[in-house]
Amino acid sequence: MKIVTTNKRLVSLESAALTDIIMNLFIFFFISFSLLYTFNTNKQSEIKVNIPKGTANIEQFKGPVTVSITKDNSIYFNSEKIELKDLTKNLSKDIEKTKEAGLVIMSDKEASVDTLVKVLDTSKAAGISKLGIAIETIKQ
Repeated sequence: MKIVTTNKRLVSLESAALTDIIMNLFIFFFISFSLLYTFNTNKQSEIKVNIPKGTANIEQFKGPVTVSITKDNSIYFNSEKIELKDLTKNLSKDIEKTKEAGLVIMSDKEASVDTLVKVLDTSKAAGISKLGIAIETIKQ
């Protein structure tokens, strides 16, 4: 008499389903974070400014509105070149957002202090109370 053994193959699809779920989550987060970075309003200005170094251990202040001063004393408002007389007009376009979030001034080391002071005075006259000057902190 021949004894037949039944060997049932157990196929487990749990690992394939788990892999599929993890892959979908990875794609979801990858797309979400890339969209958050692309449409981030708090991105720093693309103007290349050689900012001064400092040793102060201060809290990072990143306002959505940036004014950059290059070494040839050119003024950029959110990556758009402007004249000093037009700074008040540009700040007053969205004054509520600027008052709430503040203004970051990125001044080159070689820029004139006179230009920096004029930008600070113009910003204060426009009603901006939160002002910050960008520095590069030195790691000690």
